[in-house]
Amino acid sequence: MNDYNLGVPRLLMDCDPGIDDAIALLMIGELRRRDSIRLDIVTTVGGNVPVDQTTRNACFVLDRDGDDQTPVFAGAGQSLGGPGEHVDATRFHGPDGLGSCYEPDHRPPKGIGEASEEIRRRLQPEVGSEPCWILATGPLTNLAMALREDSKFVPTAERVIVLGGALGQPGGNVRPWAEYNFYCDSIAAAEVLTSGLPIELVPLDVTTRVIIEEQDAEELKDEGATLASRLLKASISSHRLALGLDGCYMHDALAVAVLADPTIVRTRPLMLSVATNGNHRGHLAACEPTNQHADFPTVAFDVDAARAKRAILDMLSSSDT
Repeated sequence: MNDYNLGVPRLLMDCDPGIDDAIALLMIGELRRRDSIRLDIVTTVGGNVPVDQTTRNACFVLDRDGDDQTPVFAGAGQSLGGPGEHVDATRFHGPDGLGSCYEPDHRPPKGIGEASEEIRRRLQPEVGSEPCWILATGPLTNLAMALREDSKFVPTAERVIVLGGALGQPGGNVRPWAEYNFYCDSIAAAEVLTSGLPIELVPLDVTTRVIIEEQDAEELKDEGATLASRLLKASISSHRLALGLDGCYMHDALAVAVLADPTIVRTRPLMLSVATNGNHRGHLAACEPTNQHADFPTVAFDVDAARAKRAILDMLSSSDT
């Protein structure tokens, strides 16, 4: 078991903002202010919107949250399987990816197309002695490319929190059997899950149990967290229109809550596989490990929803004020 008290970990965040990724970035900002983590780098990937816009969104959110130091590197614009695997998610996120919250007055990214190289470079053992964590909340293309280029960094990563996949109820959110991130790059998902990285998977099975309501967004606005409130209201509106839900699921936000406090979820080790072609592309399958001495991904199967919601709102209440 990892010792989460050894030093302040460096965090590499790979994301595709996206309203939910933007909310996760704001939460990470609060963990950074608490000295719980040191945000080392943000890398972006095409997903909820094209990679040029996910990159602009990441720069905007970081700047708005008072972080003008963390470098942003743009990464893959299409999946390992080609552009045909992408699914348009603008009905949930809007054309700008942030529910019309995006503003263009922000810094440029540090590099274009260099995300996988930067991930590899910053995971080299000689870069730093602090524990190194990865949080991946979008399609796993950048991480899979980094592994293909050089997998020697695998032992350096102490924790790898992945938002993705769906095993049971309520099923997928882009197909009945598939979650969005795994569907958009099923090859990358399959390669990362079997790479030997110490993966903590946060699937839809638990994220759909944590719901933020409009009253919560209003309270954040009253506390001064205006961007967080606007993002949540945009997400609630899209959930209402698309799903008839008076609230929004906290997918990526729950992954950050798990990063901050692993005890919010109950997990178990499982052997995982992802279908990479055919009619069930993106389907996540699991079975009990056959070798109890081998390392397998741990999968969250239950969540303390009330505690998770409190943790999420607490982190957001101090963001972008």
